[in-house]
Amino acid sequence: MSDVFRTLENKKLTAIDGPNFSGRTYLLRLMTGLETDVEGRYPQSNTQGQGAAYIGPEIYNAISGLAPTVEEELNIHMAGSRNKEELEKMNEILGLSDLKQRNPVTLSGGEQAMLTLSCALGLSPGCLAIDSAFEQVSTENRKQLTSRIMKGAFPDTSFFLADNRLSEYPEIQETVPISDQIHTPDDQRLLSIAPLNADIDLPLSIQDTASLTLDHLDFQYPHGPHVIKNLNLTLEPGRLYTLTGKNGAGKSTLAKLLCGVLQPDQGHIRLNQEIYDAWSHPGRQVGYHFQNPDLQLFSTQIEDEIAAGPGAQQVEARQIEGRTEALMNAFGLSGLKEAHPLEMPFVLRKRIALAATMAMGCPWLILDEPTLGQDHTSALALKSMIDQMSSKGFGIVVISHSEWFRSLLDAEEIKLGDG
Repeated sequence: MSDVFRTLENKKLTAIDGPNFSGRTYLLRLMTGLETDVEGRYPQSNTQGQGAAYIGPEIYNAISGLAPTVEEELNIHMAGSRNKEELEKMNEILGLSDLKQRNPVTLSGGEQAMLTLSCALGLSPGCLAIDSAFEQVSTENRKQLTSRIMKGAFPDTSFFLADNRLSEYPEIQETVPISDQIHTPDDQRLLSIAPLNADIDLPLSIQDTASLTLDHLDFQYPHGPHVIKNLNLTLEPGRLYTLTGKNGAGKSTLAKLLCGVLQPDQGHIRLNQEIYDAWSHPGRQVGYHFQNPDLQLFSTQIEDEIAAGPGAQQVEARQIEGRTEALMNAFGLSGLKEAHPLEMPFVLRKRIALAATMAMGCPWLILDEPTLGQDHTSALALKSMIDQMSSKGFGIVVISHSEWFRSLLDAEEIKLGDG
């Protein structure tokens, strides 16, 4: 293991490349003192008192929960920080300064990712590991972050980055392949995980998909931003769309309005020109896959999680069984039927939530960052599954900051602006 650390030392930013389940996350957690090696030892650098921080894909877990506003969250971490002046400049560029009075838990996923990075740097750690968190950040903001890191804006911190979008980062010209010397402890290698299988014909069909029309839609969070302003938009039935925009533009908010999680302040949603109250019928016409899968999972077994949606839609038992089995196989989960969803690693929780959304069979699907945490091969398989659903007549909206993934889709782009 010492050879691995010698390979990575003396680099300001080390980008670690490897597929899912290759040991990337384990290596980052090991380097920050959250894991031990196979012999139960912590890495030497962390036994000598050097501070370290880890930001995983579950960025919401990195928010302290102690502060009611972004400003106070930053103050908790930045008080007396050696990086305070540089972080104030960075936060201004990223737009975090405009969010000072927002509650951190109400921010978008990308905004939370930038906030947690700023807070971690406020602690002036000697080592900062970033595990897939940048995948939720827009291209423009990510470039700002990586360029500042690579120019040495934080000279006392060594950065380690694991990310499934490294091919989209032209500013990072050198990556370190995950070493075959990384041997994770036995209890972390016992999951029966299979690759995604996009060749499986999903037993899902739709007779007719209605158009969705947004008629002067308005929405403002209580004591928060006016995210959706007088929005007029028509989504044609059976079409594939990508929904784009900067972090905080309202993409996930719009998805939640369409599926009935949120209620518009003004305006209407129309289904084939008839006013449709999604708030009173959540998940009836529009199925939503959350960017944060943990907000979606509630069952105690993976098989039950995937079957729950069609059960609530009063689908016949035989059809539920067929959908569940097919989706378990397609998402590589057939060996984990009785496992608890929330005990799975993030990459699998994301797949479980995707399968559960598809199983509902709603005429419209909104997939919020479906490739989050998924490697290149898995993303290609997801693209094929989306194509299959689209060919069956489902209307689909994909929200993704991955330019590469969006380029694979034969979709019409809808770009949200600043409110």
